[in-house]
Amino acid sequence: MKDGQDVAVGCLISSIKKISTKSGDAMAFLTLEDTYKTIEAVLFPRDFLKFKDVIKAGDVAMVKGKCNMRNGEMTLIVNMVKVIADDAENTDVSEFEMPKMEKTEVATLEIITNATSNDLEQLRDLLFENPGSVEVILNIPSNDKIRKFKMKKKVDKDILLNLVAKMPLVLGINWA
Repeated sequence: MKDGQDVAVGCLISSIKKISTKSGDAMAFLTLEDTYKTIEAVLFPRDFLKFKDVIKAGDVAMVKGKCNMRNGEMTLIVNMVKVIADDAENTDVSEFEMPKMEKTEVATLEIITNATSNDLEQLRDLLFENPGSVEVILNIPSNDKIRKFKMKKKVDKDILLNLVAKMPLVLGINWA
């Protein structure tokens, strides 16, 4: 999850802490869990009014909201909740249109057979120094095999587009 990203998740509402704002409006902090993680969520007054009589701790629900990085922790600002009934097949969750996932562009770099470790270090440094949005896979020939390495960080697309001309050790780039 990224800061500002819209998400829709199925989860357990494990706790609800109701509070009042300085102006006296009711709101709530929720603890949401799935099989992978626990996240804190906030129902601000306007949305809390809509859902306060619908949700309770222990409910399984679909929750929709926006990710918010706060104090180094990811939280979810909730704007919609739908409790999933015991007969989940009859629960209408059609209003939970799943957010469109960004398609990550992938570039596979084909490296020349006689690339030295120094050449590969220079390539690695160039890629690390230019962060961006493209996932990079390096295909490096080694002992009659092609070894594939996926870069841990995404790389700037413009750098990749100019890479073949700048670095003769890169034979070509395949885009996916």
